[in-house]
This record gives sequence, structure tokens and C-alpha cells, in this order.
Amino acid sequence: MVHEQRLLVILLIFVTLLLPVFQRAVAEPCDPNDPRLLKPDLQALTPTRARVVERQGARRLYFTTKIANVGKGPLIVEGKTVNTPFGPVTKATQIVRLSDGTTCTKDAGSFEFHKSHNHFHVNDFAEYLLRKDDPYTGPIVARASKISFCLTDIEPVRGFFDGTRQVFANCGVQEGIQGISPGWADVYDDFYPEQYIELDICRTDGGVPPGQYYLVNVADPDDLLLEEREDYASNAGIVAVTVPPRTGNFPIPTDPACPQPPPSTPTATGIRPTPTATPPPVINPRPPRAPRPPRPTRPPRPARRPGPHG
Repeated sequence: MVHEQRLLVILLIFVTLLLPVFQRAVAEPCDPNDPRLLKPDLQALTPTRARVVERQGARRLYFTTKIANVGKGPLIVEGKTVNTPFGPVTKATQIVRLSDGTTCTKDAGSFEFHKSHNHFHVNDFAEYLLRKDDPYTGPIVARASKISFCLTDIEPVRGFFDGTRQVFANCGVQEGIQGISPGWADVYDDFYPEQYIELDICRTDGGVPPGQYYLVNVADPDDLLLEEREDYASNAGIVAVTVPPRTGNFPIPTDPACPQPPPSTPTATGIRPTPTATPPPVINPRPPRAPRPPRPTRPPRPARRPGPHG
């Protein structure tokens, strides 16, 4: 009995000592108003190398973008695969550091494998817009919405870099950590796959008219990440661009990835097929040919005489 009591006391002491460790291991959801938070602060820098390229009748606006972290803490996003009724999904979770050394978490959307880049990206990290008249409120004439990013430390940011070493150097794993350190920027060059805005393809209005526009790179457009500043102005990088007219005589090419019209139309009683165009009438149709007479039956051939081999 005494031995069992001693074991119980030792077990209670052991649990009491390890409880804070387990509590720190399971990070709590972040309180956005907690003054201890060392939040990142994303700032989209001015796009560079913006130029319009026309190939086979279609214009594309290419450009280089940079998204910097000018906040007090690093941007850290962790990917972890979970099973759902729709199959496995790689969830993205932001990890925010606090001044007392602990961390908290926030749901940050999802990860997705980017085939053309051959690594995993954080979904909905940026949005590319082409606006008319005003870079903040002007009408959007073209866009490349909800761009996914692989988050890495690519180059130091002038005026914010304090000598912090490069922490996030690659992002080629599905489950792992991506991020941008304070004073560093992630860079997407104009020659990367899908680093452009379509000006003609997938449009039914004949393409973007020639003229003066504003190219806007918006970081975290859906406010999925916890930042020091959540306003649109601080998250937008802007540059004025000139869109020239189409010069070629090629028709605007089609792309199977463009949105297609729905195959059916809902009605009060269910789904009915979309009506098709009435075929044009046939002018002066040919009369049907008369059937051919049957061929005469040939008489049977006489039997062959046996040869030398029987």
C-alpha cells in the first residue's frame, strides 16, 4: 500500500512538471489584440519589368513582383495534410511568435502543389489587378486572381534589413514550413510560369483597350494572415503601365482553361438541355438516287481438270 502511494505521488509530480511543456507544445489560437504578438507586416513593393508581349494575336502583361515582410516578427506558414470527406487536403496554418517566447496559430487557408513550378504554394497569397483611372478604386479591367506563392527569403529589403540571416531558403515539401523573415522579400520574376495577366484570351469584349492603366500587386487579398496592418494601401504595390493595341491580324486564340458556358439550364421542373441553334435550311436538295438493279447471277464454272500433282 505504501509503495502504491509513493508511485502515485511520483506520477503526480511528473505530470505537474510536464504540464507546462505540453501546454506550450499545443499552441493556442491567436488573439489579434494581444500586445505580445510579434506580427509580420506584408508590403507589396512596386512591380518592375512590366511589359506587354503579343504572340499569335494575344497580348500578355508580364512583370516582376516582390512581397516584403517589414513587421516585427516572421511570417511563418506550416502545411499539414489532413483527411477530409473530399480527400486529403494540405491545410495552411500561420504560426505567430509572442514576445514571451510562446507561439499561437491562425488558420491560413491551404497549400497546393504547383505543377509548373514543381513545389508547393500557399494558396490565395496575392492578387494581380489591372485598374483604370485610379489604382485603389478604379474599375478592374483585367486580373490574375488569387495567386499562390512559395514563401522564401529571396533578397533583403533596403531600409528594413537588419542583418537577419536567411531562414526560409526553400519550399519544395508538402508538409513543412514556409515563410518570409523580417527585412526580407519574396521575389517572383517576370519569366516564371504564369507570372502575367491575360489581356485578350478568355475575354468576350475583344480584349483590353489600349491606354494607360495601373498594375496593382495585392498581398494577402483575403486577409487570411495576421499582420500589423490590414489595410489595402499597405498591401498594394502599384505601377503605371501602357497597354498598346493589338498589332497582329491573328484571331484571338482560345484556351480550354477559359470558363465555359454551362451545359444545361435549370428550370422549375429540373434540368433541361440548353437549346441549340436551329440548323439552316437546305437549298435545292438533291433528289434521292434510284436503287441499282441487282447484278445477274453468273453461271457456275466447270470443274478443273486434275493437274500433275493431283
